[in-house]
Amino acid sequence: AAAAEEAAAEALLQREEEQAAAVAAAQSESQLEAASAALLSGELELLKGRLQALAGDKATAEERAEASQARLLEQAEELEALRAQLQAEAARGASQEEEVARAAEGERRAAELPAQ
Repeated sequence: AAAAEEAAAEALLQREEEQAAAVAAAQSESQLEAASAALLSGELELLKGRLQALAGDKATAEERAEASQARLLEQAEELEALRAQLQAEAARGASQEEEVARAAEGERRAAELPAQ
Protein backbone atom coordinates (compact mmCIF):
# COMPACT_ATOMS: atom_id res chain seq x y z
CA ALA A 1 0.00 0.00 0.00
CA ALA A 2 2.84 2.33 0.81
CA ALA A 3 4.49 1.56 -2.49
CA ALA A 4 1.25 2.28 -4.34
CA GLU A 5 0.84 5.52 -2.41
CA GLU A 6 4.42 6.50 -3.21
CA ALA A 7 3.90 5.70 -6.90
CA ALA A 8 0.71 7.78 -6.93
CA ALA A 9 2.51 10.67 -5.22
CA GLU A 10 5.36 10.40 -7.72
CA ALA A 11 2.91 10.38 -10.63
CA LEU A 12 1.14 13.42 -9.15
CA LEU A 13 4.48 15.21 -8.71
CA GLN A 14 5.49 14.39 -12.28
CA ARG A 15 2.14 15.64 -13.58
CA GLU A 16 2.57 18.92 -11.62
CA GLU A 17 6.10 19.31 -13.01
CA GLU A 18 4.81 18.73 -16.54
CA GLN A 19 2.03 21.28 -15.99
CA ALA A 20 4.55 23.78 -14.58
CA ALA A 21 6.79 23.20 -17.61
CA ALA A 22 3.81 23.65 -19.94
CA VAL A 23 2.84 26.89 -18.14
CA ALA A 24 6.45 28.13 -18.36
CA ALA A 25 6.58 27.25 -22.08
CA ALA A 26 3.27 29.04 -22.66
CA GLN A 27 4.56 32.09 -20.78
CA SER A 28 7.77 32.05 -22.81
CA GLU A 29 5.77 31.77 -26.01
CA SER A 30 3.49 34.59 -24.88
CA GLN A 31 6.50 36.75 -24.00
CA LEU A 32 8.05 35.94 -27.38
CA GLU A 33 4.82 36.91 -29.14
CA ALA A 34 4.66 40.14 -27.13
CA ALA A 35 8.28 40.94 -27.99
CA SER A 36 7.60 40.18 -31.65
CA ALA A 37 4.53 42.41 -31.59
CA ALA A 38 6.55 45.23 -30.00
CA LEU A 39 9.30 44.80 -32.59
CA LEU A 40 6.78 44.84 -35.43
CA SER A 41 5.14 47.92 -33.93
CA GLY A 42 8.53 49.64 -33.76
CA GLU A 43 9.28 48.70 -37.36
CA LEU A 44 5.88 50.03 -38.40
CA GLU A 45 6.57 53.35 -36.67
CA LEU A 46 9.97 53.51 -38.38
CA LEU A 47 8.36 52.87 -41.76
CA LYS A 48 5.75 55.56 -41.05
CA GLY A 49 8.57 57.99 -40.22
CA ARG A 50 10.39 57.12 -43.43
CA LEU A 51 7.21 57.56 -45.43
CA GLN A 52 6.63 60.98 -43.87
CA ALA A 53 10.24 61.95 -44.62
CA LEU A 54 9.82 60.84 -48.23
CA ALA A 55 6.59 62.82 -48.50
CA GLY A 56 8.44 65.86 -47.14
CA ASP A 57 11.29 65.31 -49.61
CA LYS A 58 8.78 65.01 -52.43
CA ALA A 59 7.04 68.23 -51.40
CA THR A 60 10.39 70.01 -51.17
CA ALA A 61 11.39 68.70 -54.59
CA GLU A 62 8.06 69.83 -56.05
CA GLU A 63 8.51 73.30 -54.52
CA ARG A 64 12.03 73.51 -55.96
CA ALA A 65 10.77 72.39 -59.36
CA GLU A 66 8.02 75.02 -59.29
CA ALA A 67 10.53 77.71 -58.27
CA SER A 68 12.90 76.62 -61.05
CA GLN A 69 10.06 76.66 -63.54
CA ALA A 70 9.09 80.19 -62.42
CA ARG A 71 12.71 81.35 -62.76
CA LEU A 72 12.95 79.83 -66.23
CA LEU A 73 9.73 81.53 -67.25
CA GLU A 74 11.07 84.88 -65.99
CA GLN A 75 14.32 84.34 -67.87
CA ALA A 76 12.40 83.44 -71.03
CA GLU A 77 10.38 86.64 -70.71
CA GLU A 78 13.57 88.65 -70.18
CA LEU A 79 15.15 87.04 -73.23
CA GLU A 80 12.05 87.81 -75.29
CA ALA A 81 12.22 91.46 -74.19
CA LEU A 82 15.92 91.60 -75.10
CA ARG A 83 15.20 90.02 -78.49
CA ALA A 84 12.52 92.63 -79.16
CA GLN A 85 14.92 95.38 -78.06
CA LEU A 86 17.65 94.04 -80.35
CA GLN A 87 15.23 93.86 -83.26
CA ALA A 88 14.20 97.47 -82.63
CA GLU A 89 17.84 98.53 -82.45
CA ALA A 90 18.62 96.61 -85.64
CA ALA A 91 15.69 98.30 -87.37
CA ARG A 92 16.94 101.72 -86.19
CA GLY A 93 20.43 100.80 -87.37
CA ALA A 94 19.09 99.79 -90.79
CA SER A 95 17.11 103.03 -90.98
CA GLN A 96 20.22 105.03 -90.10
CA GLU A 97 22.22 103.14 -92.71
CA GLU A 98 19.57 104.02 -95.27
CA GLU A 99 19.76 107.68 -94.23
CA VAL A 100 23.56 107.64 -94.48
CA ALA A 101 23.32 105.97 -97.89
CA ARG A 102 20.78 108.60 -99.06
CA ALA A 103 22.97 111.40 -97.72
CA ALA A 104 26.01 109.91 -99.45
CA GLU A 105 23.99 109.60 -102.67
CA GLY A 106 22.87 113.20 -102.30
CA GLU A 107 26.46 114.35 -101.71
CA ARG A 108 27.64 112.34 -104.71
CA ARG A 109 24.96 113.94 -106.93
CA ALA A 110 25.77 117.35 -105.51
CA ALA A 111 29.43 116.77 -106.29
CA GLU A 112 28.51 115.82 -109.86
CA LEU A 113 26.45 118.98 -110.46
CA PRO A 114 29.28 121.51 -110.47
CA ALA A 115 31.30 119.19 -112.66
CA GLN A 116 28.61 119.40 -115.33
